[in-house]
Amino acid sequence: GKILSIADGVITVEGLTQVSAGEKVIFVSKSSNEHFFGLALNIYHSTISCVLFGNERFLKEGDLVYRSFELLSLGVGFSLLGRVVNVLGE
Repeated sequence: GKILSIADGVITVEGLTQVSAGEKVIFVSKSSNEHFFGLALNIYHSTISCVLFGNERFLKEGDLVYRSFELLSLGVGFSLLGRVVNVLGE
């Protein structure tokens, strides 16, 4: 898919078919060749709305978006006790 618009960390994407709500998506910046993660939330007929986990200043309209085919999840246990974890579980 590709980015249609960016507003306050919410990105509207077109062209991603069969994406699931809660699925992790990958944004690829054409200018810096970096990738960022997001979460597909609102699914409409021809577009989806995603929340970006990162800084939106590196992305712009027309950048590419890919499905990851996995739901956002975080394994927990005693190994995480007392650790600092970001939104992506890193």
